[in-house]
Amino acid sequence: MSEKLEEKYKYMCKLAEDLTVKLHMASEKIMALEAEKLQLHIDLNTVEDSNVDVQVQITEIHRERELLKDYVDNMCGMIEAETPLKEHDRWLKDCRKMGWYPDKNTIDAEFEEEE
Repeated sequence: MSEKLEEKYKYMCKLAEDLTVKLHMASEKIMALEAEKLQLHIDLNTVEDSNVDVQVQITEIHRERELLKDYVDNMCGMIEAETPLKEHDRWLKDCRKMGWYPDKNTIDAEFEEEE
């Protein structure tokens, strides 16, 4: 093989080697970007799931707020109409079932702790 041809051959081999390194580096970058894309997709799904949870909680808070307003309105109506205490007791029992007011035993226990 002539010297010129051999130099061209070495040059082409070096070029192929450099391109192989660049191709490998590009492949690694692509894999890293794909991994990042997957992580972003997972993070986005987590955010969307959290958003749904928050929306459910907000809806539940609004529902309970409206219910509380109704209960307060009912009590005001009972006081204004001077309904029998039996009606007040029924209302209080409902409030305790909803967890809005502690039962008598809990209140008594709190007073005992303070003494």
